[in-house]
Amino acid sequence: MFLGALVVVVNAWQPFSEMQDHGGSDDHDYFFLAGHSFIGSWGELFDLQMFIDIMEQPGYPWLLSLLSFMLGHELLVYKFMNLFFLILLAIIWYRIGLTLESSQFGRRMMLLILFLTPLWYYVFFLLKDMSIALLQSLFVLAVVQIWSVPRARSIFSASYSSFGLLLFRTPLILQNATVLIGALTSKVFARGVRGGILAPLLVGLSLLAIAVPVVMNPQVMMLFGINAEHRVIGSSAMLESSALIGERSEMNRALFPLLYLFSETTGLNPQSWRQFGSSWLRGVLALPWIFLLIPFFLLGLRWLLLPPRGAHHAKGLLAHLRQSRMFATPWSVVLLFVATSVAISWTVGDSTRWRIPDMPMVAAIAMAGWTYCGRTLRQQVLLVWIGGATMLFVLYFLLRG
Repeated sequence: MFLGALVVVVNAWQPFSEMQDHGGSDDHDYFFLAGHSFIGSWGELFDLQMFIDIMEQPGYPWLLSLLSFMLGHELLVYKFMNLFFLILLAIIWYRIGLTLESSQFGRRMMLLILFLTPLWYYVFFLLKDMSIALLQSLFVLAVVQIWSVPRARSIFSASYSSFGLLLFRTPLILQNATVLIGALTSKVFARGVRGGILAPLLVGLSLLAIAVPVVMNPQVMMLFGINAEHRVIGSSAMLESSALIGERSEMNRALFPLLYLFSETTGLNPQSWRQFGSSWLRGVLALPWIFLLIPFFLLGLRWLLLPPRGAHHAKGLLAHLRQSRMFATPWSVVLLFVATSVAISWTVGDSTRWRIPDMPMVAAIAMAGWTYCGRTLRQQVLLVWIGGATMLFVLYFLLRG
């Protein structure tokens, strides 16, 4: 109810995000497309080719057209769909937290996701990033379950979430494949080749054997409404497009680690407070992330380097790594997703929208850091981080001015 009311208020104040330099904003384009009668009957509901030569990826326009067909062309209705996706995302992370740690940890994760303010921006405006975050978190849940105990339900979930992602942002299929094989390989590394350990890895390889002929075949991709050559996995056009995007990026590579962790720094810039618009809103929504979550993410990374409780003390760096939570537990799935998201963001030169799906994973590591450190240390870290970060940013902007 609280978030629904906020969506209504923001929709009345700022229906669409600010226009981009190269043309109209993405949410305005999505809304315009949804108003056209692409779906005229129930028989056309699953015709993904209706957006060929209009949109490179048919997933989000198809969802909006489906809503328009059933409920009419209404911007607020479309935004409530994104809010619904946020609620589903929180429920998925309850299940992930339950599998990783405990039911208490799962409940904390559910609340944290609901109040993960940077994600609210993608509810307030008509953007597809919430849909992508939902699909990739569903995939992470499936891989965590496959890592623990392979079941047909988890395998099916990993398959259909990846297929859904294919319709929204095709290159991220490579990330899913890397996370799946990397996480299952880490299990073999941690526990050695014993009975039952190779079964999950064989499952992952089987899934890839089925998916590869699909995502690398332009004719098959055409059936899913994807006509652009640079959206076909492994094509030369995709490699050239990726290199071109990276070259055009204006991101400061030297500050990339900070930019990636902070996600959005415009809320810390006094200049951005002169005009209240969507850019200002995105910056303000990132402030709780910067001041309250980032320090515990660093503590969470330290916690992942330690062995689980009850494990015997190992001698040597390699043996210690094999026993650490980052290899010996399903946390390896979460950590691998963050690592691959960092690699993607570096490649495309974008530390904001391309890394939105990994925000719940970063939040999970931060929640672990907050949960498993003492109350005194928790308070000290928070006070030192807020005070130190504030002073550094004030000094930076004073010197810059």
